[in-house]
Amino acid sequence: SSNAASSGIKDLEWQRQLRYYWEPWENNSQHEGLCSVHMLQARLLYGFELVGVGERLVTTPLTERCWLTMTQAFQLRLGFCASGPRGVGKTETVKDLAIAAALLCVCIGCQGQVSGQLASRLLSGLAQQG
Repeated sequence: SSNAASSGIKDLEWQRQLRYYWEPWENNSQHEGLCSVHMLQARLLYGFELVGVGERLVTTPLTERCWLTMTQAFQLRLGFCASGPRGVGKTETVKDLAIAAALLCVCIGCQGQVSGQLASRLLSGLAQQG
């Protein structure tokens, strides 16, 4: 985001970026290692979920702040609920981070036609799938 050069890997501007690391496994012959996605202190395992190739969002300062909030929440095993007016890109921002981390993302638009029974069925199905 900044035009100034980073002073190193501990620099805040570098830490705020979505970064990918390959981490070798030491005592596992089945796998050569694992890929992880880092942003600030958050570390997510790369999911290898094929979502397809689609259009990417333009990354704005607001997108970066949302991603920071989401990755930190995931690190703490918390959820994330984006709120705001229609048409500002909440769903697309969440889906774009899921694509970047290759994670399955299910977005439920909580509109008037979504009943409590439907929401419970959706959550039950997600829980059953792991």
